Amino acid sequence: MSLKMIAGNTLVPRPYLKKWARWLAQLQEITQADAIWLMSLQGDRLQTVLDSAQPSLDQRTAASELANRLAEQAITARAVVEEYCAEVGCCCVSVPLCWPDASVYGALVLMAGKNGRSLLEWLRHMLESDFRTLHFVRAIDQHKNLLETRIAERTDDLRMANERLAQELSLTQRTAQLLRQMVIHVPGGDEHGYFHKLVQQLVQMLRAEHAFVALIDDQDPSRASTISCYSGNDWHANFNFEIARTPCSHVHKRRGVFTSCDLDSEFPETQAQFGLQAETYLGVPLLDEAGCTLGVMAAMGGGDMLEAHLANEVIELLAARTGSEILRMHTEDELRHLALHDSLTGLPNRIHFRGRLEQAIAQAERAHTHLAVLFIDLDEFKTINDSLGHDVGDRVLVQASKLLEASMRDMDSVARLGGDEFAALLPGADSLEADAVFQRIAKAMSTPLLSEGIELFLSASVGCSLYPDDGTDSGSLLRSADTAMYRAKALGKNQLQFYAQHSKQTIQRDLVVGNRLRKAINAGELYVVYQPKIDLRDGSLVGAEALCRWHDQELGEVSPGEFIPIAERAGIISDLGALVIKQVIADLQEWQCQQIEVPKVAVNVSAKQLQTTEFTQWLAESVRSAGLKPHHLVIELTESVLMERNDINLPVLAELVACGFRISVDDFGTGYSSLAYLKRMPISEIKIDRSFVEHLADDQGDQAIAAAILTLGHTLGHVVVAEGIENEQQLRVLRALHCDVGQGFLFHRPLSRTAFHELLMHESGSK
Repeated sequence: MSLKMIAGNTLVPRPYLKKWARWLAQLQEITQADAIWLMSLQGDRLQTVLDSAQPSLDQRTAASELANRLAEQAITARAVVEEYCAEVGCCCVSVPLCWPDASVYGALVLMAGKNGRSLLEWLRHMLESDFRTLHFVRAIDQHKNLLETRIAERTDDLRMANERLAQELSLTQRTAQLLRQMVIHVPGGDEHGYFHKLVQQLVQMLRAEHAFVALIDDQDPSRASTISCYSGNDWHANFNFEIARTPCSHVHKRRGVFTSCDLDSEFPETQAQFGLQAETYLGVPLLDEAGCTLGVMAAMGGGDMLEAHLANEVIELLAARTGSEILRMHTEDELRHLALHDSLTGLPNRIHFRGRLEQAIAQAERAHTHLAVLFIDLDEFKTINDSLGHDVGDRVLVQASKLLEASMRDMDSVARLGGDEFAALLPGADSLEADAVFQRIAKAMSTPLLSEGIELFLSASVGCSLYPDDGTDSGSLLRSADTAMYRAKALGKNQLQFYAQHSKQTIQRDLVVGNRLRKAINAGELYVVYQPKIDLRDGSLVGAEALCRWHDQELGEVSPGEFIPIAERAGIISDLGALVIKQVIADLQEWQCQQIEVPKVAVNVSAKQLQTTEFTQWLAESVRSAGLKPHHLVIELTESVLMERNDINLPVLAELVACGFRISVDDFGTGYSSLAYLKRMPISEIKIDRSFVEHLADDQGDQAIAAAILTLGHTLGHVVVAEGIENEQQLRVLRALHCDVGQGFLFHRPLSRTAFHELLMHESGSK
């Protein structure tokens, strides 16, 4: 981000502008704003003081004009102004900036920020706290100038009075110098540096013996703890005390300056509480914007400590600045928390987790110990989010984050990386301890969650990488755990998988196959074979299933079971599917021109291909251009494809059926298999998965499943096809169950286009 200081301002020292520039830069980074301006009112004109607009921002002139207009409105109304500008294409928020005397300094303008308005309000409070300090400094300077003028005008008969004024002037000068040091020289790094300097200067300026700043305990408001204490030219250890037994209680109650000149008699237990001997006490409350007491600032010493009548004013001024500093620290803590934590779950975010992981790796390296990284992905969360809405999804994520935290060891930490992905850091853990943590996660998630009266069942697929075996830096450990997580999903979900060397080899193989496959698709090197489908009643040929095959010059014969999943992961499955469909249409067109009766050929369609824009139009036009009819192609889909984004798939399937295409469900019985989707979807055919056919002759369970699928399919008016028929025993059982169509090695192995063409010729001649 480029932050330009456009103009100075005689009312604001340059160190302030530099400090404000850092704040604006932090705000722009957190809100991801396109631009942010700090504008000062110079007479009746607005002048830009700080400008962080990106040079590449479109419509920069329009954006600047909008910013100036909103700044003028905010100053006039003395209120926040927000407006969306269609020309610029973003939202713009402006807040006024005011001096303590209600005069206007200028305005802050933020364009297109995330959580911008609330953070802009926080920044305004921080800036206006600086205005208060500058206002007090100017007031003291004015008072100093007044005293100098009065001294010059006095005559000799007012010499004694002038000496008193000179003493006041000296105190005023010391006070002004102290304020400048405390404000302009803002300490960096050590957040208590400001308070250490404050109490040290307070002792010197008031000729006190002790000074301290104490904050009220958030957990127990009856007690306070010092954050800085200077005593006897040395630092005193911070201590905790009971407010009611000290003069600080009067400061707290009155919310104003309180003095005591006889501590021993008025507050006899003070020395026991503080451990500091003193005769007099001067204290003032530290207040927040709402007037609530944050703590106490006090000075203690001898009887001469309160001789200067400006002592009360001095400590009040310092208290106002100190209260603003405490609020600034709290605001910075909140901004830091927002930058490092997930806003929904409160868990550390990816940036924070990477930092923790890098620290843990450094510690493990020094100590020669292990650590484990878990990559956690909630199973079926997308289904919950899409079907029940994002509000339910958010509640599930919050509950899941709590279950994950409860499953960890005391030294472990959990982070949300984004979406439904979490990560856990297990310092000192080996594979056995990582498995024990996963078992607790699985047990915690086995109890159903109740949301709006609906029981939701959660599970997680978890991948684990170990330091140093699977990586020696945060990036490689996270990538290894991510790879192992995807393996856990591929093997059935709800399990833990460890990253291993063969995983790396698998990744390298996938990269090689993916690159070769992309080239093969572009070069048209893949080819189609046909698996005949036989009518089980009379043995006649009723169609075929088109299957893709690939022989690579370098890799040799590559199995579809390997290259099809790689095509899906590489995002080229739609190109692969289109290649197969084009080849099938070309073959059918050629056979039809030869006066051969064209069979119905089933082509497999992926979810990505089905959801491609204008897929139905492209398919219908391809068939029409070849002089074929839509019923010549059967669109074959798996159950998982049907159920994935069924809100999108259902209209597409309806369009396909309306065009004349038929829909077949492949691998039926292995997925959702519910009457609900069979009833809704415009299906014509279901296929019994080969896993139920393999042991059909001797497994009564498979026979019962096959019978149930056949009954279900016939009841709904669907044709039922059995896959993987390899022997006569399977065939007899299927015929006894009245199965309509079969395919398998018993009839034909997948045939090349030439061999299938000969089979078609034979079938045509036998009729």
